[in-house]
Amino acid sequence: MTKEGRVQKYAKDRFEALGGLVRKLSYENRVGAPDLLVILPGGIVWFVEVKKDENTKPDPHQLREHERMRKRGANVFVVGSKKQIDKLIEHYYI
Repeated sequence: MTKEGRVQKYAKDRFEALGGLVRKLSYENRVGAPDLLVILPGGIVWFVEVKKDENTKPDPHQLREHERMRKRGANVFVVGSKKQIDKLIEHYYI
């Protein structure tokens, strides 16, 4: 499994342990979709972009899509480690 795959599996496991639904996203005929759609109890919806490590940044086309989503009120996060996933949950959910 790739580094990004391990981070993504950890994210999925953590979100599901909270009672969340996790779905892998992809767009038809378009690039830039965040990796995961996360729906947590209480109606909390997150779009999560997973990277192989904390130093890897989203590509320009991904950043443009994240910005379009945020302008419409979407919660978009980029994570690159188990630590960042734990912080995301601690800061925005628990």
